Amino acid sequence: MNRLRERFKKVVVWDSEYIAHKDGEHVIPVCAVGRELFSNTTVTAVMEQPGQRVQNPIPFGADTLHILYSATADLGFALAAGWGLPYNVIDL
Repeated sequence: MNRLRERFKKVVVWDSEYIAHKDGEHVIPVCAVGRELFSNTTVTAVMEQPGQRVQNPIPFGADTLHILYSATADLGFALAAGWGLPYNVIDL
Protein backbone atom coordinates (compact mmCIF):
# COMPACT_ATOMS: atom_id res chain seq x y z
CA MET A 1 0.00 0.00 0.00
CA ASN A 2 2.92 2.33 0.67
CA ARG A 3 4.02 2.05 -2.97
CA LEU A 4 0.54 3.01 -4.09
CA ARG A 5 0.66 6.07 -1.81
CA GLU A 6 3.96 7.08 -3.39
CA ARG A 7 2.51 6.95 -6.90
CA PHE A 8 -1.15 7.96 -6.46
CA LYS A 9 -2.92 10.61 -4.43
CA LYS A 10 -6.09 8.48 -4.37
CA VAL A 11 -7.06 4.85 -4.98
CA VAL A 12 -10.76 4.33 -5.70
CA VAL A 13 -12.63 1.04 -5.88
CA TRP A 14 -15.97 1.58 -7.58
CA ASP A 15 -18.86 -0.16 -9.28
CA SER A 16 -21.83 0.98 -11.31
CA GLU A 17 -25.29 -0.20 -12.27
CA TYR A 18 -27.04 0.54 -15.52
CA ILE A 19 -29.84 -0.54 -17.82
CA ALA A 20 -28.51 -2.33 -20.88
CA HIS A 21 -30.09 -1.84 -24.29
CA LYS A 22 -30.44 -4.51 -26.94
CA ASP A 23 -28.09 -4.73 -29.91
CA GLY A 24 -25.09 -3.11 -28.22
CA GLU A 25 -26.55 0.39 -27.88
CA HIS A 26 -25.32 2.72 -25.13
CA VAL A 27 -26.29 1.87 -21.58
CA ILE A 28 -28.53 4.02 -19.39
CA PRO A 29 -26.66 4.90 -16.17
CA VAL A 30 -28.53 4.24 -12.91
CA CYS A 31 -26.00 4.63 -10.08
CA ALA A 32 -22.36 4.33 -9.07
CA VAL A 33 -20.64 3.99 -5.71
CA GLY A 34 -16.96 4.26 -4.91
CA ARG A 35 -14.69 4.01 -1.90
CA GLU A 36 -11.41 5.90 -1.74
CA LEU A 37 -9.02 3.61 0.12
CA PHE A 38 -6.62 6.14 1.70
CA SER A 39 -9.32 8.33 3.25
CA ASN A 40 -11.98 5.59 3.56
CA THR A 41 -14.47 8.01 1.97
CA THR A 42 -17.53 6.71 0.11
CA VAL A 43 -19.11 8.61 -2.78
CA THR A 44 -22.31 7.91 -4.69
CA ALA A 45 -24.03 9.10 -7.83
CA VAL A 46 -27.70 8.31 -8.46
CA MET A 47 -29.55 9.08 -11.67
CA GLU A 48 -33.15 9.31 -10.51
CA GLN A 49 -34.56 9.46 -14.04
CA PRO A 50 -33.34 7.88 -17.28
CA GLY A 51 -30.97 10.20 -19.09
CA GLN A 52 -30.40 12.41 -16.05
CA ARG A 53 -26.86 13.82 -15.79
CA VAL A 54 -25.15 14.13 -12.44
CA GLN A 55 -21.71 15.44 -11.59
CA ASN A 56 -19.03 12.77 -11.32
CA PRO A 57 -18.15 12.32 -7.61
CA ILE A 58 -15.21 10.02 -8.45
CA PRO A 59 -11.90 11.75 -9.25
CA PHE A 60 -10.71 10.82 -12.76
CA GLY A 61 -7.36 12.66 -12.76
CA ALA A 62 -3.93 11.22 -13.46
CA ASP A 63 -3.16 11.11 -9.72
CA THR A 64 -5.94 8.56 -9.04
CA LEU A 65 -5.90 4.77 -9.52
CA HIS A 66 -9.22 3.07 -10.27
CA ILE A 67 -9.76 -0.54 -9.26
CA LEU A 68 -12.66 -2.13 -11.14
CA TYR A 69 -14.05 -5.58 -11.81
CA SER A 70 -15.00 -6.02 -15.46
CA ALA A 71 -13.84 -2.51 -16.28
CA THR A 72 -15.49 -2.39 -19.70
CA ALA A 73 -18.90 -2.25 -18.00
CA ASP A 74 -17.97 0.56 -15.60
CA LEU A 75 -16.09 2.51 -18.26
CA GLY A 76 -19.13 2.23 -20.56
CA PHE A 77 -21.21 3.59 -17.70
CA ALA A 78 -18.79 6.51 -17.24
CA LEU A 79 -18.94 7.37 -20.95
CA ALA A 80 -22.74 7.14 -21.03
CA ALA A 81 -22.92 9.37 -17.93
CA GLY A 82 -20.81 11.98 -19.72
CA TRP A 83 -17.90 11.66 -17.28
CA GLY A 84 -15.19 10.65 -19.73
CA LEU A 85 -12.60 8.03 -18.77
CA PRO A 86 -10.14 7.74 -15.89
CA TYR A 87 -6.40 7.72 -16.60
CA ASN A 88 -5.32 4.71 -14.51
CA VAL A 89 -7.35 1.51 -14.27
CA ILE A 90 -6.71 -1.94 -12.84
CA ASP A 91 -9.30 -4.47 -14.01
CA LEU A 92 -9.63 -7.36 -11.60
